[in-house]
Amino acid sequence: MITAVVLAPALDISYDVDHLVVGQIHRPNAVTRCAGGKGLNMVRAASRMGAPVHAVPVLGGPVGVLLAALLAEEGLPATVVRNTDETRICVSVAGEEMTEIYQRGTPLGAGVLAEVGQVLDDVVEPGWLVLNGGLPAGADPAEVVAVLTRHRERGVRLAVDCYGPVLPLLLEGGVDLVKINRVEAAELLGVDAATADLGELTTAVAARAGAPVVVTDGARGSMLHDGTGRWLVAASTRRGQHSVGSGDSYLGGLLAGLEAGLGLGDAVRLAAGTATANAQVPGPGVLDPEVARAAAAELEITALG
Repeated sequence: MITAVVLAPALDISYDVDHLVVGQIHRPNAVTRCAGGKGLNMVRAASRMGAPVHAVPVLGGPVGVLLAALLAEEGLPATVVRNTDETRICVSVAGEEMTEIYQRGTPLGAGVLAEVGQVLDDVVEPGWLVLNGGLPAGADPAEVVAVLTRHRERGVRLAVDCYGPVLPLLLEGGVDLVKINRVEAAELLGVDAATADLGELTTAVAARAGAPVVVTDGARGSMLHDGTGRWLVAASTRRGQHSVGSGDSYLGGLLAGLEAGLGLGDAVRLAAGTATANAQVPGPGVLDPEVARAAAAELEITALG
């Protein structure tokens, strides 16, 4: 089972237009609406790739009620923790380029994080426990780490794809898999993301984490360090307009591959294919698994030592 802690979900609305012109009225060719936020995007992608999943989202207000209904319509298993403030809305517009307007994560009300911990005690099963993204206001990083690591101490594997103050605390507490992007890795290490070498970033994060690390680099591909060596996964030649959720889909594909018994190298290849498939259609994590597998089969993975 892949269980996701979703502290900053969102109602994701994607508009597909021919051209985005500032100051003009637009009639979209298509509108996609789904329960989003990094954790739910990951869960959706992992589910579509065949993995059993369970989400624990914090939802509030009428938007939160809608998100719970959308999750039920999709058949994505979820145990909702109620928040006092209304869940945020994030909008993306796909034209010649992607334009994104994201509200900040909805603050957590008093006692919400403690309730998340109680729910996890009931729903977490052997497998993976996952935290995606940064923390919203009201979420104490040390408390989040304590909630997650107590399950790791019981044998559940912990995967993280996050940034900000919680990431170094998680690495200190112990994790089993890290998937972050170039900017997040550079922030963790205190170096310049624009000039840092991807291999050096990945190696340094792996040394700090003491666990397998994947650092993604957009259209330039991604790199895996498993503790003994590095592998470069080439970027796909397939291109898509809908990049929202591709990083989350990468992690969903990676965990789905590991749950299916793939080795790390093949799981990372599947992850890259899953991210590629995500970019082909609107909606984060709304992807065709056959496209993902076909894209993965086309990718080169090179051992770098």
